[in-house]
Amino acid sequence: MRRCIISLGKVLAVAAAMCALFIIATPSMAHAGCKDFEGAAQADVEDPKVKRVVEVWRGVFAPFYGMTGRDTGLVVLSAEATKTTKDGAKPFRPTAHICPGAPPVVYVTWPLVDLVFGEKKESYPEAFLAFVLAHELGHRINDLDAEGGLLGKAERASAGTGFGVEEMADKRAAFLAAAAGYSMRTLA
Repeated sequence: MRRCIISLGKVLAVAAAMCALFIIATPSMAHAGCKDFEGAAQADVEDPKVKRVVEVWRGVFAPFYGMTGRDTGLVVLSAEATKTTKDGAKPFRPTAHICPGAPPVVYVTWPLVDLVFGEKKESYPEAFLAFVLAHELGHRINDLDAEGGLLGKAERASAGTGFGVEEMADKRAAFLAAAAGYSMRTLA
């Protein structure tokens, strides 16, 4: 089983049709919660659902990279991935999370993948996943410096705007997902 971080910034710079796969390390204590994500089992990049996540990622990453030129990795965690709590190992909830590093990495949990690409009739639309991934890229724009380090509160894009950190990331997400061709109306 091949496991790796998918970094598409370099892919877009070299050739849009190629996928650069490589392993990178990020500081495990750089951001709250990142240690759990970084140490968790990764999904097989050949899994059809992972391939669909990568397709959505490519869509929202393209306008992000075009605007910023900043590389950002993507990791999809396996269905067996767990995080450590004081009560023992627990499965991850449906979520995505960006962790600082060089480059920063967006982690996507399997329960989120299942919500969108699962077999249930009440699955979420693909546009939902696009928005979630774009939201994390919004944090990349707003909260991390060009090298992937966490900015201080006064340096963040939301400072002095009256908007919270999450609201600013949502605004960027709506733009990036729409630029990728996803309708945000389907989420209303």
